[in-house]
This record gives sequence, C-alpha cells and structure tokens, in this order.
Amino acid sequence: MLGFIKSSTNQLKRLIDGLLEYSKSESLIQEDVAPIEIEVLKDDISGLFSYDNSLKLKFHSPLKTINTNKTALNQILINLVSNAIKYSDKEETEMQITVDKKGNHYEFSVKDSGPGIAKEHQE
Repeated sequence: MLGFIKSSTNQLKRLIDGLLEYSKSESLIQEDVAPIEIEVLKDDISGLFSYDNSLKLKFHSPLKTINTNKTALNQILINLVSNAIKYSDKEETEMQITVDKKGNHYEFSVKDSGPGIAKEHQE
C-alpha cells in the first residue's frame, strides 16, 4: 500500500510539473478543442487524487459531454482540487464541481469545505 501511495504521489507531481511547464508555452493556447465526456473527466481527476482518502469529490452536470481544451481544463481542475486539499482546515475535504452550458460557453462552479479566502484577499 505504501508503495502505491508513493508511486501515485510521484506520478501526480510529475503530471502537475509537466502541466505547469506546458501552460507556459504557446502550445496550450493553440491546442484544439475536443469533446470530453463528463464521466471520464470525473474519473480522471478523481483517479489523480485517489491516494488521498480524505478527499470526497463530486461532479454534477446535466451534460454528458463538453467541447473544450482538455489540457487547460485538466490543469485548472487539478489546481483547484490541490488547493482545496492544501488549504483545508478539516480532516475530510469535500469538493463539488458543477458544469453547465450557458449560452455559448460552459459555466463551472466549484465549492469546497475549506475556510475560504479572507475578504481582504479577494478581488
């Protein structure tokens, strides 16, 4: 079990480092939009954090698929989930991600059980 945890942690770190490096390049902006199944997206993100039993991640969406830049979306969601875990003040981190279509764009709503951002640090 310990070996699995170490392996998953190293894999996640490499993925995040790679995504951060990739995000600095122009390639990310130019990547094509592709269909992404919501259930696959949920499984991918949940799988990356499967080592953390304190995370309870839920996805809600009336949509089956969305069309977007998969790498950019994954990078954003990984960052949000990582921050929710990192800044949680509870033993169990609950996070809910909702996706819906609004006109010609998608609206993502993210809610977690953390303390939030102090008013003086909000923009």
